[in-house]
This record gives sequence, C-alpha cells and structure tokens, in this order.
Amino acid sequence: MRIDHLRTIIAAVIILPALFTSCGPFSETRTDRSAALNGGFEVSSDGLPVNWSFYSPATLPGSDFTVQTDSTGPFEGTYSLLFSVKTCSPEGGRLSPGMFRELEAEPNSTYQLQFAVRNDGSRFRAAAGGVTAKSGTLTELITSDEPWKEWKDLSFEVTVPEDSRRLRFELSILQPGSVRVDGFRFRKVR
Repeated sequence: MRIDHLRTIIAAVIILPALFTSCGPFSETRTDRSAALNGGFEVSSDGLPVNWSFYSPATLPGSDFTVQTDSTGPFEGTYSLLFSVKTCSPEGGRLSPGMFRELEAEPNSTYQLQFAVRNDGSRFRAAAGGVTAKSGTLTELITSDEPWKEWKDLSFEVTVPEDSRRLRFELSILQPGSVRVDGFRFRKVR
C-alpha cells in the first residue's frame, strides 16, 4: 500500500468519527403512542413531555435554560410545561429554546390551534403551517413579550396548503424569562 493511501485511510479513521459526533441532534423527542396528542403535557419521560420535540439544553449548548413539566397552577390537568431561560438566542426555531409538533392534516383544510400561555419577563413566538418532508412555510401566529401572570388562552386558524399533509406547530422562547404552556388543542374546522 502506498504511503499516500495509508495517510488518507488514517485521516478518515480519525476525522470522520469526530465529524459525526460533533453534529448532535437538532431536537429531542420522547414517544408514547398511548399518550396521543399529550396537549396537556400530562405524560412525560426523562423529564420531557412525550410526543413533542424539544430544542432542549442537550441540543442548544450555548443557551442556559431548563424545560420541564411543572405542577404549579396548570391551566388544565396536573401539569403545564415550563421554560425557565437565563440565556438564549433570539433567532427562534432550532436556535432557541422551544418545542414543536407535526400533526397529520388534510390538504386545503383549515385547523384551529389553541393553547394557553403564561409569560413572566420573556419573549416568545408561535408559528404554524403546512409542511412536507422537504419544504414548508410557517406563518407567525403571535410574538409577544407581554407579561401574562394569569393564563391567556390563545386561538388561531391555520390553512394547510394543497401540497401538504402535515401541520407543524412551533413555539420558540426568544429572550430570558419564564414561559408556561398548557392545554394545546387541535381540530379541523373546515
């Protein structure tokens, strides 16, 4: 074997594993089919509600925050979801603390998305829209830094385009503070 080939093989053995380990996951998900939507965040595993995906401390090493279920004054049921953020990116999406869920949807149909929020010193953004495996457009539903000490029940209608069969909902925390979320509901209205 020539020296050049040997060097290439050695470099590949050293560099490729380093590349794959440095590209961590973009989100974390725990799954439990028996929990269905889990919009009240009542069922969790390893501290995260099941059937939701999270941009968590494990996927955002440059941020300082926690995300957990909490039993202090939920909107419904026993738990709500609490984001306690000390530092984060204001960009949103996979660059900021947050969560998302993709739901089966019918093309050219309109869905009502409802959820309750309490906000203490933070800024958050919720967006939703039709997506496919390779594309999609999310429309901003709300961006707010208003302090809501009491639960604010929000409701939005989102139409899924004809080329989509999934509806994605995403919530991003954009600045330090705490945001509680609970009571996520989803239904077809037309």
